[in-house]
Amino acid sequence: MIDTKELLYYNGFGGFSKDGKEYVIKTNEENTPAPWSHMMANPNFGTIVTAGGGGYTWSHNSRENKITTWSNDPVGDKASEKIYIVENEENREIYPLPYESLKDFEICFGFGYASFQRHSDKLNTDVLMFVPMEENKKIVRIAIENLTEEEKQYKVCYLADVVLGVSKEFTAKHLVFENMENGVRIKNCYRDFYQDEYVYLLTKAEMEGENANRNDVSESIQYHVDREKNVILENNIKVPAHQKVYVIFTLEAAKAQSVEMQETNQSVMEKREKVKSYWEKMLGWIKVKTPVESMNIMMNGWLGYQTIVSRLWGRTSFYQAGGAFRF
Repeated sequence: MIDTKELLYYNGFGGFSKDGKEYVIKTNEENTPAPWSHMMANPNFGTIVTAGGGGYTWSHNSRENKITTWSNDPVGDKASEKIYIVENEENREIYPLPYESLKDFEICFGFGYASFQRHSDKLNTDVLMFVPMEENKKIVRIAIENLTEEEKQYKVCYLADVVLGVSKEFTAKHLVFENMENGVRIKNCYRDFYQDEYVYLLTKAEMEGENANRNDVSESIQYHVDREKNVILENNIKVPAHQKVYVIFTLEAAKAQSVEMQETNQSVMEKREKVKSYWEKMLGWIKVKTPVESMNIMMNGWLGYQTIVSRLWGRTSFYQAGGAFRF
């Protein structure tokens, strides 16, 4: 865990890492003063995540082809994609993202990725999310470490408030959900654009280590749809005492009628490194040096990154989902 004294320009909520390449949120406050958002995208696909776990995902066009709902709320921060863990023995929900409070969390926003760490005396969680540079896919990897002396059974759930269009008000009645081997396929044939595109929400789990085998971890994978047409994908796993399990979810848009879940923890980390390398090169062409270090941090990375992913690729932000270039 990072000591806030090591952060640059710490303001009680967060500050920059020493190299300026990450913004770390660590606070004893319940929430940030307003939603703090972070964009991750490539030219065709993207997602927003906030410090409170909110945000949404889109494919091709952030207005016309939302995959999950955009809240359009200037104050609130309702999560349209929610991750929660149910401990079977006690039947209690554990949130690996700070939907309720920022306390006990360490949040890191980096160029092209975000992570959320939470530590407790019984269970540590570490959520990594990003968008690969060459795939229409969002990857979410949840590391779950059992700190107790006995094996635990958990139900790891990913809730997605799916849209597949502009607004769920118009698309909900047309959404079709179909079972897949590792998740669910979602289709909306009655929209103005991208009718031939499916959305896949898939999952997989593996034990930490070279000899990890998914069949030793996952007991079952299933989904259901609630009254609001939210889809909940569940991965029921077992975690031995003092062991770590990786549960991976992917939210993907594709024209293919079938998509297999092929991600492993190794492939996830390799793709994350490619994302980091891409932005190192993209943002490293110009270096600005001024007497003001805060100006240098913003000019040598963050302003360029935000311009590309938000204005040029995503054409969206927390307060706007335009999907278009304007003149």
